[in-house]
Amino acid sequence: MWFSLRFWGRFEKPEEPLEKFENEPPFSFAVSTTLLNDTTARIDWLRTGDPEGDSVVYDIYFMGVQVFANLRSDNYTFTKLTRGTAYNGQVVARDAFFQETAVGFNFVTAAQDTSQ
Repeated sequence: MWFSLRFWGRFEKPEEPLEKFENEPPFSFAVSTTLLNDTTARIDWLRTGDPEGDSVVYDIYFMGVQVFANLRSDNYTFTKLTRGTAYNGQVVARDAFFQETAVGFNFVTAAQDTSQ
């Protein structure tokens, strides 16, 4: 089989360049930590918005490792922590266009059993 395609027109370059799409990251927000006992801690954050009105989800990083992605709530609880240990992490707010705003947190668990 043999096909032939013909085109009787011309392609023209647009007179003006297309406008570049700019997407801003979510607004800044605050994160707080609460020690629930000597081996459990909770982080809470104020939900943030996005300048373009995009939906925002949250990723949680703990000691450099992503432990949760696409979270829609405003808190996360860490359990089975080691007593008397310093921990750190980040809550990353991310919009639908993968623009991100990160806020760090840190805490130290109690050295003694606080459950009594």
